Amino acid sequence: MTAGRPTWTEVLDAMERRLEKVQRIAAGEPDVYLDHFALPDGLGPLPAVLARRAEALLEATTLAEKRMEREMAAVADRLKITAGATRPTALVGADERPAPRYFDRSV
Repeated sequence: MTAGRPTWTEVLDAMERRLEKVQRIAAGEPDVYLDHFALPDGLGPLPAVLARRAEALLEATTLAEKRMEREMAAVADRLKITAGATRPTALVGADERPAPRYFDRSV
């Protein structure tokens, strides 16, 4: 971004670079750092010439968010399945513990 106030073009460029990183993360690429992003103050209204670009970026961002939500839900489901299959008895709730069984060796 230029010294002083950034332009809308520079802000949209930065948003597109961030979206590319989100897509790389969603694709499973390791070691992608996603830094904080906030719209700078004092941008003013979006120029009409950039409206289509901004709309396309908004649509792509929405799709990426939905993809990440699905991925996170799938991971959570897999973790629940794994936790249920491997959970030690000592961590199971009292009502879920198996009934004690005794084996009488004296018989």
